[in-house]
Amino acid sequence: MVQEALADETVDTVVLPGDVVFDLPDSGRVRLGGGLQVVGSSGNMRVTATKAGVLRRAPNAGRFWLEGSYGVYAANVGDFVVGIVEERHAEGYNVDIGSSRKATLSAFAFEGATRRNRPNIKIGDLVYCRVEEVDRDLEPCLTCIDRNGKASGFGLLPPGNLIGCSTGLARRLLHPEHAVVLEVLSSEGLQFECAVGLNGRIWISADSPKTTFFDKQCHTQF
Repeated sequence: MVQEALADETVDTVVLPGDVVFDLPDSGRVRLGGGLQVVGSSGNMRVTATKAGVLRRAPNAGRFWLEGSYGVYAANVGDFVVGIVEERHAEGYNVDIGSSRKATLSAFAFEGATRRNRPNIKIGDLVYCRVEEVDRDLEPCLTCIDRNGKASGFGLLPPGNLIGCSTGLARRLLHPEHAVVLEVLSSEGLQFECAVGLNGRIWISADSPKTTFFDKQCHTQF
């Protein structure tokens, strides 16, 4: 098992760029998130850190990543992000996701999209996307559908408020054990919608300015 290949004391500890995090096991599935890379050759492959952070592991999933508060977002496959559309072209859009490169979003990367039926997205609109592909030599590729071809909450976001936070805070807000923040807000009778992006952006739509302000304070000071 992948989990058995790691010493318990390795997870939830701080690692620095260049540190060997663990040796890659010969069998089993390992998914690496932000801040981790594989080095070495067959039979001697290791996972090392590319930046400083705390090593995290998803329970029973074989997925590892580094958590930290970074100023510039680094796209990773599977991340949920809130993007700002900056350019339109014949086949899609260029989207700002807060990384060093603009991302691309195909006009057909929406549920039910065809050449005759495309979403009406304008420059300046906000979109909630999933990072589909990442290549060191190309722009990140986004999509607004899940692996089953369904929207599942992704797509064009209605008018609302966009606030910024650290990437570490965004990841904590998306973690199931921290869903208590949303539960507390809902228990107060507040009506709102929100979309949290791992790129350090939170979109909020509320029924009143007071609710928006309260929601913003809870999310950014959590």
